[in-house]
Amino acid sequence: MHPEIEILAPGNLSSDEFQTCLALLEQGNAVDVEYARKELPRAVCIALRRDAGEIVALGAVKRIRPNYAADKADRAGFQFDSNIHEVGYIVVRESHRDKKLSRPILEALLASFDSRPLFATTFNERMMTSLGRCGFEKKGKKWQNPKGDWLSLWIMTTLAKSVDASQPTPAA
Repeated sequence: MHPEIEILAPGNLSSDEFQTCLALLEQGNAVDVEYARKELPRAVCIALRRDAGEIVALGAVKRIRPNYAADKADRAGFQFDSNIHEVGYIVVRESHRDKKLSRPILEALLASFDSRPLFATTFNERMMTSLGRCGFEKKGKKWQNPKGDWLSLWIMTTLAKSVDASQPTPAA
């Protein structure tokens, strides 16, 4: 576990912290922030990394959304149980990128939430590396989102393997 990363329920975020999280997600330009405004409070848990008290990275285990998961399965051409949680909203403040924070956020989420399987989608190459190193496997084919990004589906079916913190992590 990463002691510098805190895991909390969305209801434990202050209003200012919630707004900071949304601003980070908007900076990351990977999610619809208005959708995140509704969904982040419904997440199972959130991982935060702070620097001098300021939130600089976050991620979440999202609630089960069967229709959303089924849509991703159809787009990837790979069927999986649509009643599983998704790992997502992993973002690092621009000023803290290349400090290897996304993988510890992902690892902390996986350590705190031991239910499997899980899924994730991403277009980010560094995130793909982190997902692969944490036990997720790429499934199906890529598909294009409305922004023009090519997304891929990642599935983890077993408990996360133990990760040696001394091993190099991809920059994110």
